[in-house]
Amino acid sequence: MTITEQTLEIKNVDSKGRISLGSSHAGKRYAVSEQPDGSTLLTPVIVMLETTSHVTQDRISALLAPIENLKTNWDGNGTLAPKPAMLQYTRDFLGMLIGAAVAGGHPFTNPLVSVDHRGYITLEWWDKSRSLTVYIADDNAIEYLKAWGADITSDMEDGSVTLLTDVISLLKWLHAMDES
Repeated sequence: MTITEQTLEIKNVDSKGRISLGSSHAGKRYAVSEQPDGSTLLTPVIVMLETTSHVTQDRISALLAPIENLKTNWDGNGTLAPKPAMLQYTRDFLGMLIGAAVAGGHPFTNPLVSVDHRGYITLEWWDKSRSLTVYIADDNAIEYLKAWGADITSDMEDGSVTLLTDVISLLKWLHAMDES
């Protein structure tokens, strides 16, 4: 969406640093992040009670259990094992993804979890003709590959995940809630 298609409204910040977004936002929670260009991004979030967070933690633990204790050469071909920091980064990413799904009322299906020859963690989802592959790399970078056909020049797109909004848009795309 370009800025010309958006409704632009100027808001004033009061002396205590508060800004009113309007009654339609009353009671909602937002993650506030400062962007490199100096702008501030507000992302709607849902807060999970600590007493129910075990449901998400247990789900993530079950997803990662098959790869959590792998050792280098686990397949007999010299394949590296994922590093503990990479496993934690994957836990955090899956937590954000599940949280985004719950907050937006979107479905969350468990991914196929695997480890590639470099020890990178791979998460894969399929929904009808769409597939999404997410790579958690050694340097804690998250990259993705979206595919919706066989032509690698016109039916695939790759990129990096850097913001929570990227996670939400990937989820929407996978389930065809965003046709772009």
